[in-house]
Amino acid sequence: ATIVYLTLATLVFAVVRRLSSRPARHYLIVATISLLLSLGPPISLGFGPGLPGVPAADPTVAITLGLMHVISYAISVPMFIRMALD
Repeated sequence: ATIVYLTLATLVFAVVRRLSSRPARHYLIVATISLLLSLGPPISLGFGPGLPGVPAADPTVAITLGLMHVISYAISVPMFIRMALD
């Protein structure tokens, strides 16, 4: 799933860089909103059962998934912004 998110981030970055007069700022805004939206499923996973007959996930699973999103954001966004400024 992380590879899919990073591939989409690369495509969005290419579009923002091509269309924006301030690509670093605009990409930071888009990436932050995307991070907040991507945290929805891990947070909802931690609040209770999903499908009928499937046991509820352990809260540590939800926290781990959320941290994975945040760490990917913390690594990839500065890298893309540096590319936009060059």
